[in-house]
Amino acid sequence: MVRFNRWHRLQPRVAWCAWPITLAAFVMAGCGNDDVATQVGAPPATVTVHEVASNEWVDSVDALGPAQANESVTLTAKVTEVVRKVRFEDGDRVNQGDVLVELTGQAEVANLREAQAALNETQQQLTRLEPLVACDQGVLLAR
Repeated sequence: MVRFNRWHRLQPRVAWCAWPITLAAFVMAGCGNDDVATQVGAPPATVTVHEVASNEWVDSVDALGPAQANESVTLTAKVTEVVRKVRFEDGDRVNQGDVLVELTGQAEVANLREAQAALNETQQQLTRLEPLVACDQGVLLAR
């Protein structure tokens, strides 16, 4: 539901409209002819007096429909992962540094295993090539 408050725009008009209406009511009440009212048999008019006071008047509108936020945020990740847990709900306030989403970490683990395999292969090549390089250096020194 959306509520619109127009009190700030209507306050001067309400105050200025109250005086002429009150004055007109008093003038009309005093303009009657008592002789005519008694001849017809009608009872005298009842007049109610009330002190004029300024009160808050709220004009509200209840409406159904879609609402759009003034601000929004799009969350993106720099890695490809599967979301394990979302730690917020729509409308929650979050602070900088809050953990919003937990990721599984499967892609990072796979990348680590790939890097370890590449390291092992490179170490094996180094172990194989070290004696060959030492042998070549000995041949070059003998020439």
